[in-house]
Amino acid sequence: APERPRRIDVARAALTNPKLDLLKKLAAVGPLQPASFGLRRAAQDPRSADWLTALAPTDAKTALADALADGLKRDPSELPAAVVVVTDGRDNAS
Repeated sequence: APERPRRIDVARAALTNPKLDLLKKLAAVGPLQPASFGLRRAAQDPRSADWLTALAPTDAKTALADALADGLKRDPSELPAAVVVVTDGRDNAS
């Protein structure tokens, strides 16, 4: 049986797929503020997709709800119009 790809590799492939061009399409709709998360949220450079190359599941747990809440801690006039989350759905630390 073929080996199943890691979830992180599937997410990376989708976000960097030139046919989908997801990051560019999202940026065309409004300001893009990418972040990665594990135990805590880490803002990433919206001008480059280089962070996706280095993206690795290094934290022992995922605090998805905490990372989302942290991303919304800002002036109410600066709240995002939308939040797009790419996850395997596991939140085991919030």
